[in-house]
Amino acid sequence: TSITQEFTVARGSELPLTHMNSLPQITNSSAVLLTWEVDQGADGINHFEFQTSEPGGDWANLADMPDENARQLVYWGTPGQTVQFRMRAVDNVGNAEEYISVPETSTLFVGSCIVDSYEGADPGDDDISGASTMEVGTPVSHNWCAPVTRGDGSQKDNVDWISFTGITGDQLRFTTTATNLGSAALLTLYDTDGAAFIGEARPLSSDASASLDWTVPVDGTYFIKLERMDGRIHGTDTVYQVGIELKSKVQPGTLICGAAALPALLAGGYAVNKQMKKTKKRYHREAMGR
Repeated sequence: TSITQEFTVARGSELPLTHMNSLPQITNSSAVLLTWEVDQGADGINHFEFQTSEPGGDWANLADMPDENARQLVYWGTPGQTVQFRMRAVDNVGNAEEYISVPETSTLFVGSCIVDSYEGADPGDDDISGASTMEVGTPVSHNWCAPVTRGDGSQKDNVDWISFTGITGDQLRFTTTATNLGSAALLTLYDTDGAAFIGEARPLSSDASASLDWTVPVDGTYFIKLERMDGRIHGTDTVYQVGIELKSKVQPGTLICGAAALPALLAGGYAVNKQMKKTKKRYHREAMGR
């Protein structure tokens, strides 16, 4: 009696190996971009895990676990805090790379910040009474930093107000663009009283841009309110840009005259068509001898 057994020999999967790229020594923002490389076993990776610590402190797990295709992650820090990082990869069967015993990289989230040129004296552009002015066609850049003498002294800048002159018939496009990581602004357009809501441009994330199209109904000074898209946004480098672009111009009275004339034109057209039908019918009867 003979017994035959068949075996399938499969190549063992490589344990994944990774490393984090270096961060700047200081970060003038509350957000920093973590990036990393996979040195081995990329095909079998399921996800990545991260730990953080303060110098001399214990390591703590991050809740974020990016999938196998990710190579970057935004981390939000606390101003004035130094944070150390390390990471590992976990494969599809649960095998995990070992964390190294020392930090792979670290950065200091700078607590103080330098304000932009539009803040002005208290209350500055944090209030509509101190709104800065801008011209159509000339974009301006702001950051999310307030003077240390304002508010609770944390230098958190929650609001920027801007005014501009609108001319009847101007078709405008308002844009808000996050110039740097974690700096997006929600743009809200208000009427000449600074209170009546007209519309908004809302970015989808703290790094995104948005736009709003609007036609000026009457000459006047209008207001734009900018707010942080995320309450954690703070720092010198949290720069965003606001733009007002003149797309085209509707001549005053064009729409009104056109609307008023339309019924008359339609009525006239209908009368002409009706007369043509009567004329054709008369000719047809005469041809038939009726």
